[in-house]
Amino acid sequence: MFQSIISAIGIPVLLSYLEKSVSDTKTQSSLEVASKISEARKALETSDISNNDILNNLNSIEEIRLIEAGLQEKMIDEIHKSYRAELASQDKFISRMRPTFGYVLALSWALQMGVIVYILLTEPARASEVIASFGSLTTMWSVALSVLGVYVYKRSQEKQTLNNNIDSILSKVTKKLFS
Repeated sequence: MFQSIISAIGIPVLLSYLEKSVSDTKTQSSLEVASKISEARKALETSDISNNDILNNLNSIEEIRLIEAGLQEKMIDEIHKSYRAELASQDKFISRMRPTFGYVLALSWALQMGVIVYILLTEPARASEVIASFGSLTTMWSVALSVLGVYVYKRSQEKQTLNNNIDSILSKVTKKLFS
């Protein structure tokens, strides 16, 4: 009963509000969209589209969204499993990977800047060519520096958590000792 009331009253009202708000922008594409919404609203009002068809379509959309949400949840669970496995691992590489990546990135940056300065000093005629070619590496550097930023941020978070845990342990020990 509730669904039939919504489809009989709510959907046409919703479509009329949507049509009005879209047509208020006065652009060509928005007027075309408003026209299509108006056609759908008129078809609904003249019963060219049955309420059951609308409800079936809405139910289908809801089912699709639920399936998508389930898939996304499974994907996130898999990612969390891999993170947990990485954190539980006592592998030394994991603890050394972030600083190593940072040092390699800093060395690469220094070498690149050194090459640019050297070429600019020794062959000034090729300056624009060299700068343009190094400009092509912008995407690579943006990704590398973003990864480095995430590493630094996550390490700061880990240290903060570790410090909070140590403070908590120390406060418990001192309470036991001096109580």
